[in-house]
Amino acid sequence: MKKASLLTLLVLVVSLIYKIHDINMNKDDGNWQTFTKKNESDTKVLHWESTKEELAEAKVENTTAQKRRPSSIPSMAQKVRMIAGREVTGDRNADAKGLKWVNSYNSKWQEKLGNLLLKFQEPDTKVLVKKNKSVIEIKNGKGRLMEHVTISYLLKGDDTTSFNAWVDSETGQMIRTWNKTIKEPVGHHHERLILTPTGTL
Repeated sequence: MKKASLLTLLVLVVSLIYKIHDINMNKDDGNWQTFTKKNESDTKVLHWESTKEELAEAKVENTTAQKRRPSSIPSMAQKVRMIAGREVTGDRNADAKGLKWVNSYNSKWQEKLGNLLLKFQEPDTKVLVKKNKSVIEIKNGKGRLMEHVTISYLLKGDDTTSFNAWVDSETGQMIRTWNKTIKEPVGHHHERLILTPTGTL
């Protein structure tokens, strides 16, 4: 009887620790953070929750994605696999127990990302970062913790550019980027680049 009580208590404690860890890892979901540096010689960036003015200037909305009930029950093939509160991408059928981890979670990954994004920028440049979700990418029996983020630069001359990225949850380095804003020259006559086939790849 005593062993059963201790086992139940142990299960409850482990569940509580997992829940707290999961909440801490996902507490920034949907919130934009602004990063900047005071001057060019600064190696550390300042950051805060983005203001309404900054969000308006970057033409983004501070809306946390709401989870809606599905209109129909998804099939087994459509169900998203989760490990430790993270969506699994890549080899979804891999055995989680045998995974070799290439990184570990670092609570300061956003600060590291901010430093990397501002490294070669002018001092008054601001970068807005929104964490969308946390994922685990599984490839060849190896697991990598990553964050899906949206990044928006506020540059001089009321110019903005944005894109999405997978970011390493330990180093803050960008693994892949996509959906980058393409700026077209306005009010200037420019020749269009014509591509012709060469017959080789």
